[in-house]
Amino acid sequence: MRPWRTWIIIIFMLALGACSTPDPRFTAGLNSFQKADYSTARAKWRVAADAGVPNAQHGLGWIYENGLGVPQNYKTSAKWSSKAADQGHGGAQLNLGNFYDNGRGLPKDYKKAAAYFSRAAENNIAEAQNNLGQMYKLGHGVKQDYEKAAQLFLAAARQNYAPAQNSIGLMFFKGQGIKQDAELAFFWISLASLNGQAGSEHNLTFVASFLDKNQIKRLDDEAVEWHSRWKKA
Repeated sequence: MRPWRTWIIIIFMLALGACSTPDPRFTAGLNSFQKADYSTARAKWRVAADAGVPNAQHGLGWIYENGLGVPQNYKTSAKWSSKAADQGHGGAQLNLGNFYDNGRGLPKDYKKAAAYFSRAAENNIAEAQNNLGQMYKLGHGVKQDYEKAAQLFLAAARQNYAPAQNSIGLMFFKGQGIKQDAELAFFWISLASLNGQAGSEHNLTFVASFLDKNQIKRLDDEAVEWHSRWKKA
């Protein structure tokens, strides 16, 4: 399990709880989870999940998906994620979309994946916006639509989601679903590079070959400034 993924679940949970007072049974489990005491977190979240608390249901799904203190079990993860997703939990909706997209824990089904990504995207989950954008770009589970793909990539890119920054940059460069603009292509791919997105350096070098030195310097400065403001926000 990648460490940064551990914190994504916490962000998703707290974001949902920010709209109302978090259930104390969920909070108790979260405290244990943050201390890497996954067995205690699972026990506390199970009580809350059985009582219908969506954050706890999502937490259980995450624990089983990643095998934290239990044998990894995608089917059990999908079961708990589904319960949370039905209550509008964006993180759980994203997880179910990924399960259907990859055929992990659930039968591979692009249409269902797109449907769950769409619901999570409406909850402003950047990864879901990016994933749905990819589905529109490729025509997986939805009718191919470059314009919708570009809109979704841009929404995620503005949340500093690196894969989407790289993707919208390429769409600007090719003029796919959006007006061709080499400068905006360079700007967004530069941000993806600053965020460590794999492959973005190669793309950036290629796009730079269509710009002059003054354009590159100005756009580099703009990207660094944007990135710095985002980190301070």
